[in-house]
Amino acid sequence: MLSAEGIPSAVASLAVRVDLAELLPANHDVAQQGTLRCTVDADADRIDVVLPVDSLPVDASGNGQSINGEKLMALLVALQSHDHVQLVASGKTLALHTSLSNQGVTADRLRTVAERLAMAATKTTGIAATVLTKQAVAEANTNDTPPARPARTSADTTSVATKSAATTLVGTWSAKTSASDAWAVRFDADDNFVMVHTRSGKNSVSRGTYQTTGDRLVLSESSGVSLTGTLERPSGNAFRWRLQNTGGDVVATLSFTKQ
Repeated sequence: MLSAEGIPSAVASLAVRVDLAELLPANHDVAQQGTLRCTVDADADRIDVVLPVDSLPVDASGNGQSINGEKLMALLVALQSHDHVQLVASGKTLALHTSLSNQGVTADRLRTVAERLAMAATKTTGIAATVLTKQAVAEANTNDTPPARPARTSADTTSVATKSAATTLVGTWSAKTSASDAWAVRFDADDNFVMVHTRSGKNSVSRGTYQTTGDRLVLSESSGVSLTGTLERPSGNAFRWRLQNTGGDVVATLSFTKQ
């Protein structure tokens, strides 16, 4: 099909590679460059299209660079504004992924997919190239951002032990329950959190406030949903969160490590 349309491409193993520029119109205002890799998933009856992003290394060998947890969190949040685009691992870099049906595929449909990935890559390039601050993360997606809580004073009744437990959670953490199910959460010192849940290539983002009391961790989302469970700290760089339903039964156990 690509050859019939005069689009240069090359077959690499079970994938077809094509320069992104070959699929974008000459007057396209997106400056992103790269090579698309198209792979047919016969079981799902779809074509997976991946655009590696060289500025997002996940393997530190050779150049001493690796994407950090703050950048990863910001990228996942920013991609929420780009429909049908997910962040995946591709070799030694992260990549942008989308897909289209294997039925009735045309060069025009591939061009639409290429523009979708190019636009997402261009919009996230600035995030990948900078050291992320809370402000940069917030600017990536300002929808439903909860207001910051006022700083606590000595008059607060919160116990010193509870404050200490909350402080040790500040930072970015990740957990993986299966090959297609992963979590990332950032706890801020002002009791706000941002959590990203990735399942089967689809990302969902929640925000709100968190509270630790004794051995319990409660996340109160801005949507009104609350997640609660017992908190175990085997080390300073890890914690286990046993999520409970309203009856107190454990429904899931998430083992987080600090990024």
